[in-house]
Amino acid sequence: MSTPTRNLPPTRRLILLFTIGAIVALVVLPFNPLHNTLTKAGYLLAVGVAYLGLLVVFWKKISLRLLGIALGIAISIPFLLPGRPIDTAELNQRYLHELRGFEGCPYHWEAKADAESIAPDSRAVH
Repeated sequence: MSTPTRNLPPTRRLILLFTIGAIVALVVLPFNPLHNTLTKAGYLLAVGVAYLGLLVVFWKKISLRLLGIALGIAISIPFLLPGRPIDTAELNQRYLHELRGFEGCPYHWEAKADAESIAPDSRAVH
């Protein structure tokens, strides 16, 4: 009894393995509580590997190949269009407006906390 993947050439099997891994990563990565640059880059890499892997896997079926290429082009078009120029005055105004919401919040600076732990009343020490 042989499985369908045993009849595939090693390169094709590796592509299939990477594609399945990328699809699993696309499902699992959004549940990761850590959202840093590396996680976002990994998600973007998983999207690319899954897309290219599916394109290679379905390459022999012309209708799916053309659909995959057309879908990739259609999705990438909005990212290639020029954007509107940034209004720096409005951006500055909105930034300052959002900062006003932080007025009165305690700010703990690590160096200041260390200085206070050495000399609790730093104003008394000259």
